[in-house]
Amino acid sequence: MCGISGIFCFDDRSLIDKIVKMTDLIKYRGPDDFGYLGYNTGTHYLKHFKEPGEVIESCNFFMGHRRLSIIDLSQNSRQPMSYMDDRYHLVFNGEIYNYVELKIILNKKGYTFHSKSDTEVILAAYNEWGTNCVQYFNGMWAFSLLDKKENTLFCSRDRLGVKPFYYFSNNTGFAFGSEIKQLLILDFVEQKFDLGTVFDYLVFDIYNSLGSDTFYNSVKQLQAGHNLFINLNDLKLPDGLEQKQYWHLDITKKLDGQTDADYGKKFCELFEDSVKLRLRSDVPVGTALSGGLDSSGIACMINKIHDAGNISDLQTTFTSCSDRPEYDETTFAELVVKHTNSKAYFTIPTSEKLLNDHEKLIWHQEEPFLSTSIFAGWCISELTRQNGVIVTLDGQGPDEMLGGYHPYDFYLSDMLQQGKISSFLKGAVTYKNKLDISYNKLLYQVLKTFSKKYISNSQFVRHNHNLLYLNKDYINEGFQKSHYLNRYNNIMKDQGYLDTYFLNSTTLFPLPGILKQVDRNSMAFATESRLPFLDYRLVEYTFSLPISQKINNGLSKIVYRNAMKDILPEPIRTRKTKLGFVTAEPFWLRENMIKELFLNEYNKIPKDHLLNQHQILKVFSDFLDNKAPFSTMYWKTFNLLSLQKIFNINY
Repeated sequence: MCGISGIFCFDDRSLIDKIVKMTDLIKYRGPDDFGYLGYNTGTHYLKHFKEPGEVIESCNFFMGHRRLSIIDLSQNSRQPMSYMDDRYHLVFNGEIYNYVELKIILNKKGYTFHSKSDTEVILAAYNEWGTNCVQYFNGMWAFSLLDKKENTLFCSRDRLGVKPFYYFSNNTGFAFGSEIKQLLILDFVEQKFDLGTVFDYLVFDIYNSLGSDTFYNSVKQLQAGHNLFINLNDLKLPDGLEQKQYWHLDITKKLDGQTDADYGKKFCELFEDSVKLRLRSDVPVGTALSGGLDSSGIACMINKIHDAGNISDLQTTFTSCSDRPEYDETTFAELVVKHTNSKAYFTIPTSEKLLNDHEKLIWHQEEPFLSTSIFAGWCISELTRQNGVIVTLDGQGPDEMLGGYHPYDFYLSDMLQQGKISSFLKGAVTYKNKLDISYNKLLYQVLKTFSKKYISNSQFVRHNHNLLYLNKDYINEGFQKSHYLNRYNNIMKDQGYLDTYFLNSTTLFPLPGILKQVDRNSMAFATESRLPFLDYRLVEYTFSLPISQKINNGLSKIVYRNAMKDILPEPIRTRKTKLGFVTAEPFWLRENMIKELFLNEYNKIPKDHLLNQHQILKVFSDFLDNKAPFSTMYWKTFNLLSLQKIFNINY
C-alpha cells in the first residue's frame, strides 16, 4: 500500500523539486492519490501541498506520499496525515491488520477518529504509547513520523521486513524512500555498487542485503524489526541518527511435552486468525496459488472462513503455469480450485515475454536476483491487476521456518552433534533415497556443514567454483569486503544446526530477499501482497516448536501438515514434491532470442571489469553446446550487467 519519501537538508533550497521527483518516480506504487508536506525545523512553519508553488516559505524538510487505496478509500485517509493539532505528521506504507482492535482500545482511552483508516490508528497509538506503539501492531509497515514539538523523526519497519525502507545520510542531511532508485536520483548520492554485497551475491548466491547494507554503497536499509530515530536539531548527522532493534526471535525457548495434535491445533488457530486479519480490505482480495502446500493452504483456509461465515462470494485465485511438464503445477492448483470452488485465472510466462519485460523487471527490482523464478511472480502480479484484484494473499515463509528446502545437511549435523548415530544413519538413507543423491555427496555436504562450527567459512571459500567467474584482481578485494564473511562468519557457532538454519533462513537469507522481490513485483502493478504465514504470533510460535514438529523422517512442515488435516485436499497435504512459482529458465537460455541477448551483454564486458569475461563466455558457450550443466551464474552475471547499465552504476 503506497510509497513514501522524505528529505532533510540544512543548506539546499532546491529540496522541493527533489521531493516531487522522488515521489513521482514511484507513482506506480500509489496511483490513487498523492500529497506533500513541507516543514522548517527552525521556525516550525509547516504546510501540506499538492503543487510546489503552494509552499510560500523555504523549508528544509519535506515528506511525500503516493497512495494505493486499500482501507478507507475516502479523502479522510490522505497522506501525509496530521494529528493532535498538527503536532504529528505521518507517511506510511503497509497495513496494520489489527487496527480495528486497536481502535477499540484507544477509543476507551478517550481517542476519537476522523477516518476509518489504519494510518490514523498509528498516530493515536504513537501519542498514547510513544515508540513502544510498534509492539502493539500486527502487520507490515514502513513509516516516518514527524513530531513537530520535539523536532524529531521516528521511522519504523515491521518485524520481518515485509515493507521496505531505504535511507541516505551524511553530515549535512538525510533522505528516505520506499525504493533505492528514489535516492539514486539525488545528485549528492554516490552512484556506486557496494563490492562486498556484489561479492556475496556472485559467490554465495545471497541476493538480499545483510544488515543495513544494500547493493549500493551510499544507500542503507532500515533493518527488519528496527526503529530509526533522527534528531532534526542535531547539525552533525549522521551522529543524530540512531537505529534500535525492537523485536527479535529467541530460538532457545521451546514448547515441549505436547502431542502432535495439540501442536497442530494451536498452529491452525493462529493461522486462521492471521488469514482473517489479512482479508480486511475495502478492495477485492485474491490468492496467489502455485499449487504447492503453502499457497494451497491459504486458499483452503479462506474457503473454511467463508463457509463458517456463510460468505457466498467466490474466492479468486491466480496461478502461473508452464508448457513444460517438469515446471508445471497446474494439476495441483486445479485440485485446489475445484476443492474451494474458486474463480481461477492462469498465466504462462514465456521466454518472449521475458525478453520484452526483462529491463522493466530489473528496473523495478533495483538489486540483482538469483534466477528468473521471480518472473513467474511478476506475471502473477500483472494478471492480478488486469482482472481488477488489488490485494493477494501469498504463501511465503514456511519453506524457511519449517524445512521446505530439505536442509538434510543441517538435520544430520544435529544428529552427529547429539551423538545420535542410529538416527544419523537412518536419516542418511532416507535423504539419499528422497533426494536421489549419492552417499559421497551427502556425506561431503554434512561434514562441510558440521565443520562450520569449528572452521571458518573463509577456509571453504577458496574452493568455490563461482570464483572462476571473477577477475583475480577483484577476488582478494571481495574477500576483504564480503559482509557474509566479515559479519556472519560465525553464525553457526552458538545453537543447534537446524534451529540456527531456520533462524538464518528467516532473518538473513533467503527470506528477506524473497520479501523484497514480492514487494517490487506486486507494487510494480499497484497491487498489495499480504503474507499470512509471517504474522509475528505464528512466527514466534513456529520457532518455539521442537524440531520434530518441523522435520521428521525426511518430511518437512510436520506441524503445518497436521494443522491442515481435513482442510487441505489429502494429495496436497501429504505431497512431498515442491516447485513453487518457477520458470523453464534452463530451456529458455538456449532459445535464439534469449541466447543472443545474453551473449551480447557478455561480449561487452570490459577487461577491467570485476567479471571475468573469458570464463563467463566459455562456460556459457559450453552450456549452449550441452558440454556444461545449467548454472544460476548465467542469469546472475547478466542481471548484474543489466542493472549496471540501467542505473549507470560504477563499481
